[in-house]
Amino acid sequence: MNKNLLSTILLAAFITVANAQLNNLNEIKAWVGTGVNSVGLTIDFGDSLRPSSFIWGVRFDTDSISGQEILDLVLAADPQLSGMASGFVTELTYKDYEGIQPVDFSQFWLTYTGDQGAWVSNAGNVSNLGDGQWFGASFVKLSNMIPPAIGVPADQLPAEVPMNKIDDLIQWTGQGVNEVALVIDFKAPGGNSSFAWGYRFDTDSVSGQEIIDAIFAADSNLSGAVSGFVTDVFYKSFSGVTPTNFTQFWLSSTRSDTSAWVANNGNSTKIVNGQWFGLAFESSFPGLGIDPAVTAIVPIGGGTEPPVVITPSVVGIPMDDQQFVAWATGAVIQRGFIDISDTTAVDTTFSLINPNRATFGVPQNATGPAEGTSTDVVSLGDRGVATLTFEASLFDGSGADFAVFENSFSDVNLELAIVSVSSDGINFFDFPFISNIQDTIQVGSFDPIDPGKIIGLAGIHPQGIGTPFDLSVLSAVADTSVLDINNVTHIRITDVVGSIDPAYATYDDLGNAVNEPFPTAFGSGGFDLDAVGVIHQNPVSGLDLTASNELSVFPNPASDVLTIEMDGFVSYKVLTALGYEVISGNEKLITLEELKSGNYLLQVQSEEKVLTTPLMIQK
Repeated sequence: MNKNLLSTILLAAFITVANAQLNNLNEIKAWVGTGVNSVGLTIDFGDSLRPSSFIWGVRFDTDSISGQEILDLVLAADPQLSGMASGFVTELTYKDYEGIQPVDFSQFWLTYTGDQGAWVSNAGNVSNLGDGQWFGASFVKLSNMIPPAIGVPADQLPAEVPMNKIDDLIQWTGQGVNEVALVIDFKAPGGNSSFAWGYRFDTDSVSGQEIIDAIFAADSNLSGAVSGFVTDVFYKSFSGVTPTNFTQFWLSSTRSDTSAWVANNGNSTKIVNGQWFGLAFESSFPGLGIDPAVTAIVPIGGGTEPPVVITPSVVGIPMDDQQFVAWATGAVIQRGFIDISDTTAVDTTFSLINPNRATFGVPQNATGPAEGTSTDVVSLGDRGVATLTFEASLFDGSGADFAVFENSFSDVNLELAIVSVSSDGINFFDFPFISNIQDTIQVGSFDPIDPGKIIGLAGIHPQGIGTPFDLSVLSAVADTSVLDINNVTHIRITDVVGSIDPAYATYDDLGNAVNEPFPTAFGSGGFDLDAVGVIHQNPVSGLDLTASNELSVFPNPASDVLTIEMDGFVSYKVLTALGYEVISGNEKLITLEELKSGNYLLQVQSEEKVLTTPLMIQK
């Protein structure tokens, strides 16, 4: 390169171009990277015969980012963009545009920094940019060294193509060896309205919710209310918004490359490698199925920040945890209105009897072990009440003493309830509770809430996970002359009315209105009670702790060790009250250090028979 040309180019590095207005960052469709800070990249190929300037966006978390880092990220993310841009830019190609620097330098790439609406030539790829700035590259001639023109948003795909098998997908989110497809069918009349995206993962399976969350985060053209269950979806000019009368709604289904669509259990459905997860905006149940899809055109990178990790205020207990020794055996339900603010509102979907109150499920759905499904529950309605009884009373042991199960579809689509206990079935005492959810803007019927901001209420975990309660909490707030926390006979679950209207609101112990989804004006509205699992239960009344005179077990209750005396003793098993084996052996002196406090069954085998006796462990 001759010295005169070099000096001319270097001189241009200090020229401010005041009239070249930059695009707004909000106009960018193609984003790369994650973080709270963002910069724009404009690449202008200098073709005067057609629009030839394109823009991308880069997000980052550091104080600044270099031009080289910006170029590297975008070049790696967009398969239609390639070139040589290490150190300084010499070649760039995008679609059918190209800027290849010739050996005579009759054209070359100049770089710029943009701020406050103007381009300033910079020091090349080493230049550092801060939040809100732009990095520009322009393919110029010596006689016309102009900065980049206003660009148009870059995209990644030139056209949509039919999707018949997972291998047809071009747009992918996630990483891993397993692949699944998401298909969304808007059922719009005239032309194609069914679109497909791909998701990769490394686990054995992935839920429909995880697929939806990842793809909605990656595609800035895609949005909606989809957490827990799907109500509203928007993609480019297509929309599917569930009306209040449910004349249309979103149904989900599953298929593989070679199978037909089959209805599934919604966003909680587990999908394995090679399957498709589908959503269709239907007007009947069952629906008509999902129409053939085309691959969606997805902007590169992600249009939003990575999903926030949701952490409830207390760790939940899975329904199959072996510390549960019993479940509620009786339930009395007092149904609440489907909309306490409009008691004339009705929903006849599940019953024609009292349709202005919750009608979904029956009291028996609240007894026995938790099912962890959306349907094996009883809905309480606004301020509805369920009173549970048990085969034997509960006592205050170490840690949680019982857990309450609701059927939330997700970590954030929650319905809450107050939990109370009684020793006589007459005097009930509430567990104290606090809501740190804002109470100035009403949470909508299908809107999410943060379970980390709710303390002391049931329902802050998804279906299959129970919210635990420790009876010792009540020793400081209840009237102990009336409530015996070592002899609790009844547990009451009262639906929280999530309205922030003072006429209907539920207030926490600090005087805050508990803001949760409201109204839920349908027959399955309100808290959906699945089960109450018992962890610490007193011996069943009337049971003889010795199975017969042939068997002696002591001490009982036991803490650390247990001795068995029985003629012809062969072996023993210790079972939970539900029949799960926890320990076994053939020695008469049993070490109990592995077991938690609670009620168990001791099964002892002799040479002639098997005898079973209740066993209580108190640590």
